[in-house]
Amino acid sequence: MASVVASATGCGGKDEDTDTTTDDGTPEVVRSEVPLRVGIIGANFIGDSVAESLRIAWQSIGVSDLEIQAVDGDRSTAADEAAVLELAKQCDVLLSPNLMIADLSLTEAVDPPSGKVLDDLDKDWLPAIRSTLAKYGGKAIAMPVGSPRPVQLGPREIGGSSASGEDDRTSQLPQDTSPLPQTWEEYDAFVADTCQGKAAEPTAAGWAAWMFLLRLPRKTGQWLFDLQTTQALLADDEKVETLEQMKATVDRYVAGPRTPDSIWQSILAGSLRGGIGMPGTGEGDLSGAPNLALDAIPGDASQSMGLLDPLSPVCVITKWCRQSRLARTFASWISGGSGSESLRNLLPAATVVRSTASGEPSDYERELVRQLTKPRTLPTFRIRRGWDYYVALDTAIGRCLNDNADAATVLGEAAKQWDQWTESFDADTQQRALRRSTGLRA
Repeated sequence: MASVVASATGCGGKDEDTDTTTDDGTPEVVRSEVPLRVGIIGANFIGDSVAESLRIAWQSIGVSDLEIQAVDGDRSTAADEAAVLELAKQCDVLLSPNLMIADLSLTEAVDPPSGKVLDDLDKDWLPAIRSTLAKYGGKAIAMPVGSPRPVQLGPREIGGSSASGEDDRTSQLPQDTSPLPQTWEEYDAFVADTCQGKAAEPTAAGWAAWMFLLRLPRKTGQWLFDLQTTQALLADDEKVETLEQMKATVDRYVAGPRTPDSIWQSILAGSLRGGIGMPGTGEGDLSGAPNLALDAIPGDASQSMGLLDPLSPVCVITKWCRQSRLARTFASWISGGSGSESLRNLLPAATVVRSTASGEPSDYERELVRQLTKPRTLPTFRIRRGWDYYVALDTAIGRCLNDNADAATVLGEAAKQWDQWTESFDADTQQRALRRSTGLRA
């Protein structure tokens, strides 16, 4: 917990670089009678009752009150850019989806972290968290809050029931061995045979694009965009085939479009036999479900590069911040600092981000940490208007999955929309953002 002494305001200033820190890198800070102004970009997706959850968790630090404002936005609806900039001007810190970083950076709305606090945390963040959430253009810009990730859940028994309903293989595997599919082709058969359609993956509005991206082979260089021309690379044969395969599997599901937490709960309740989901707050442990196995999603074992949710939440300090020390304490705290453990039990979007996270990890957190330790990750949508690009892709995937639109057609239309947006910017704006998203200081 941060060390606290009394003061009238707690305002920061030129003594910024002289801040001392506690053992976990949290800066020592004076108590402030002035509330810290916190802005939330997209409260709809960060979690229900996010403002109250923040206040409850922050009380354990006891250095100030929080004055919280928010602008609307969720996984299927981008926040209004003008409203975001106005919010930033009224706040000390912002909680934002990662795909807003380019917009915040290009409008110079962010005061990047620096000094001893950053040096300590830079060594502590999990590798994928550091490269994909904390840094932009090779420099630190944000304090990561979390990066939830879907996993597989399914019966521990080998095989299960065949399509005819007869048990063909019912022997049990050892507790530490996963019988779950390792490829998407195996997963399709698992849904059809073992689960007999009683399975699901997140395909509700806002989630379909994320599942599509997770299915794609991860390649450096030319992935979603041509880095030289900024042209969208969405409609090539590989991506069309991936969407067609996804559509074939989704058609097997008895359940309609679902969110990841509802899938998790349905599997634990027994109404679904298996599938891909994520736990809600405090639901990541499977000790009460010994017949269920948990594993990475299909294909992850063969992918050398990681991929984080484009809407992973981060915390940034605004250039209009009036309490620098207090803002830095809050940002460090919410990024896995001492006393923030309760936050992970209140906000689904807050996850483990540090290698030194305290407490016994849940089954879900163990798998999450394994994925977040991959040293190389692919960037997604840390570009100008990245939220709009993501929503356009999600809409296209949804049309294919739910309305039976042709895969090549919807991806081609989404690519055309991306290119139109890119052409509407200054010639080098999007190219510069793309290069920065890969870690280059362009």
